[in-house]
Amino acid sequence: LACCGHSRRRPSSPGSCRASVERIAPAGRGMELLVSVLESRNLSQSTLIARSLRTSLQLGDATHQAGQVEARDVRFLGVDQAESLVVKITNCQTQTTMYARTVPLRSMAPGGASLWVAAYSPGDPRDLSFDASETPRHDAPQIHLQLSFASPGAPSVPQGLGAAAIMCGRFVPVPSLDPPPSARQRRDSAGEVPLSARRAEDIRGKVAELASNVKKAKGTEMQLQEVLREVDSMRLAIQQLEAELCELDASRRAMEREKAEVHERCAELQEVLRLRDTSIAEVRETRDANSRRLEEEVAERSRAQASLEDSSRHHGADFQRLSGELERHRAEAEALGEAIARCERQGGRLSAGA
Repeated sequence: LACCGHSRRRPSSPGSCRASVERIAPAGRGMELLVSVLESRNLSQSTLIARSLRTSLQLGDATHQAGQVEARDVRFLGVDQAESLVVKITNCQTQTTMYARTVPLRSMAPGGASLWVAAYSPGDPRDLSFDASETPRHDAPQIHLQLSFASPGAPSVPQGLGAAAIMCGRFVPVPSLDPPPSARQRRDSAGEVPLSARRAEDIRGKVAELASNVKKAKGTEMQLQEVLREVDSMRLAIQQLEAELCELDASRRAMEREKAEVHERCAELQEVLRLRDTSIAEVRETRDANSRRLEEEVAERSRAQASLEDSSRHHGADFQRLSGELERHRAEAEALGEAIARCERQGGRLSAGA
């Protein structure tokens, strides 16, 4: 049984994409709510994944699972505006919820609303707040919701829905829209058709079933071809990524080689600097030794010059003294010469007188 268009409840198996009502619980007396998901945007970049998306509408304890993303005229009865409508978009192939959106009914206008709402990942904190006037970004995942409130006296099921609706935890029957049985069916049920005709009917039914299966197989084959095309495109993308990875690896190796060369060059420069520092230290030691030696020589020369000056002064005094004595001796020699000459003259005179 379902809340819109499903007259029989079927158990859903993993991976199944059929529409179904998962759980029905009693609802309080209130208004009727008609929910439609008119269209969607940016839910998936992959066409195959987009085909596998299904919408789930939950209000209180009532849940409706649509057979696609779009859902038309899903009716909830006994609605309280204090409740919130939970819209979930699930991948029926992987049974995972891709998007979820909580819509508080109290934020809607009394007659309902038609608006675009953003779809968030499950657990996103942005889902805790809702603003009906907010418009989602053009590139964000979003769905177009249409909500309509009606009084409990409105028609229970719109045209085109199935055989039951939900109210207060029980199902309210709705007149079936199926056509009455044909005369042939009545004759078949009465046993008026021969056995060969029934076998022919069975064969035609099997042929029709076979044609349906062939059509389904073609559809599956087309989906498989699309999957193969996507696999090929992903393989090409992976190959491109591998090529880029190889280029990045080669660049990394070249950078590592350059890094090793730079380290070696730095080590050589550090060794050169160390040798230069050693040479500078040796030169400084030599300079200091030469400075000390020069200072010693200068001091020695100063002492020698001082002693030489002292000697010169002494030699000058001796020279003057000797010069005075020489002059005195010369004067004495001249005086002796003159005395000798007088004596010789006197001696000559004496000799001559004798």
